[in-house]
Amino acid sequence: MDPDRWDRLEQIVRKVVREELDRRKQKREAKQQIKLNGKGWQGIDDELVATWKAAYPLVDIREHLSLAAAWCRSNVDKAPRSQYARFVNCWLRREQNSRAAKQIPKAGAGPMKCSKCGDDKAASYRRTRDGNLCPKCLGEQSEN
Repeated sequence: MDPDRWDRLEQIVRKVVREELDRRKQKREAKQQIKLNGKGWQGIDDELVATWKAAYPLVDIREHLSLAAAWCRSNVDKAPRSQYARFVNCWLRREQNSRAAKQIPKAGAGPMKCSKCGDDKAASYRRTRDGNLCPKCLGEQSEN
C-alpha cells in the first residue's frame, strides 16, 4: 500500500478516536454536575430542588442540603468522592422515610376510650366489632 494512504488512514483513525474520547468526557462531566466545594454544593439548580421537593414533601430541602454538606466535611473518610447526586438523593430519601414514620400514630398511644360512652378511666377494654368497649358497656351489650 502507498505510504500516503497509510498516513491518511492513521489521521482518520486518530480523529475518530479523539472525537469519541471527547464525547465520553462530555458525557462523564454531565453526570458529575453536582460537586461539593468549600462553600457547599455546586451545580444544584432550582429545577433539581423542585424535583426533590415534589419527591420528598416532608423534607426541608435547603436545610438538608446544608446538613449533608456539613456531614461530608466532618466525615471526610466516609463521605462520597463521586456520585454526589446519588448521595444527596439517598440522604433526602432517608429523611423523608424517617419523618413519615414519625407521623404514623403508635398503637396503644394515649388512653383508650370506650366507643359507646367515651369513658377513658376504666381499667380494661375489650375490642369488639363496635370498637373498644368498657366493662359496663360490654355488660349492657351482652344483656341485649
